[in-house]
Amino acid sequence: NPEKCFCNPAVDEIHNSSSYTACFGGTSSATPVVAGVAALVLSVNPDLTRLQVVDILIDSADKIDASAANYVPDSNGRPYSTTHGYGRVNAAKAVALAAQSLQSEPREPNSPEAFEVQ
Repeated sequence: NPEKCFCNPAVDEIHNSSSYTACFGGTSSATPVVAGVAALVLSVNPDLTRLQVVDILIDSADKIDASAANYVPDSNGRPYSTTHGYGRVNAAKAVALAAQSLQSEPREPNSPEAFEVQ
């Protein structure tokens, strides 16, 4: 049914008065946003490795809905949720961590101290 959103049949796209779809969320919308933030991080420090970018994204994420998310430490001790992942991506914090990594002395990528606040 083309007037209904495939991901949520309760959403009526035909009578949506905005220029945007009301049916765009979850991983479908998160993926391009996170890719854009990763690009911003690399624009600040293009020498970061893939794993360092991942660490920055994880370390800068905002923990949301803590009572429902049930964050537990991952294998590196960072809060992780099976429903909320590492939280909501935070572009400003991620870019700040990338800039901060330029000022610190070289360290082993992905070591626990690689992105400690100085």
